[in-house]
Amino acid sequence: MPVSDSTPWRARISALASDREEGAGTIALLSARALEEGAAGGAPAKPLLGALIELVHGQRAMAPVLRLAADLSASLKDGSTGRFRQRAAEWVAELEAAGEDFRHHLLTEIKEAGRWGFYSSSSTVFEGLAALADAGITGDAWAGESRPGGEGVRTARRLKSLGWKTSLVPDSRLLDLVAGGHMDRLVLGCDAADGERFINKSGSAALATLARHAEVPCELWTTTHKLVPPATLDLLRADETQGSDLHSAGEDIRIDQPLFGVGKMIDLEVLRTERGRMRPEDVRAFLVSLPALDTSLLELNSDIH
Repeated sequence: MPVSDSTPWRARISALASDREEGAGTIALLSARALEEGAAGGAPAKPLLGALIELVHGQRAMAPVLRLAADLSASLKDGSTGRFRQRAAEWVAELEAAGEDFRHHLLTEIKEAGRWGFYSSSSTVFEGLAALADAGITGDAWAGESRPGGEGVRTARRLKSLGWKTSLVPDSRLLDLVAGGHMDRLVLGCDAADGERFINKSGSAALATLARHAEVPCELWTTTHKLVPPATLDLLRADETQGSDLHSAGEDIRIDQPLFGVGKMIDLEVLRTERGRMRPEDVRAFLVSLPALDTSLLELNSDIH
């Protein structure tokens, strides 16, 4: 968690908007809690809206953050914050329940672990691994470093703490291991998906494609809160390099290294969610059932307060 629960709600939102360690699901949950607290404490509509705008600009590639913000923004249309507080509380309950349901489905389908590969850090993946470990299911793990952010260190530490025999490897080494078919399963997190494509840490697309050719099952562990229509996924600008992503190599050298990238769901063996296993056609059917998603927050000035 970026800051403690005792930190004022607005400061917590700012910290979550710039967080580069927690997964999308955790950021959405912690944001919903902070926003509920803000509304309960009497925050007026304008600061609440400003917090939503800062969130979606700071975590632009994370679908659950956009879905949370769009829903709560709609509840402010009449200027009242009562409905906002209620919807924030409902989001907290829904996200917590999704995590529990995800763990349940995972335990009904996975009974043993062999040699698995992991890339990036994902709150949903961590929840699933904890549930498996509680059931005595651990194995051997390779965790990619996940450059430029280096989130793989956190993943490796979590795996080791859960009892996995863990090796932290450079991303190039993980690519070689996947291409050589040296693992039984490759597990990725997910920040957004639309039935045809998915967004995850930069490098995930190449890993998924290599896994398919090497006949290594590649799985996305996520929840349906990260599913968005195709037009919305395009707006998330996943492959855009941000200033905070860069490491200096001299003023005369241009560095192109976005945090996120876009992969193809055809390369995946399965999408595991709180609803169980989902195929691309299941995702598309789910998206049809959702109300239209208002993406106007992405176009508003991020400096509003």
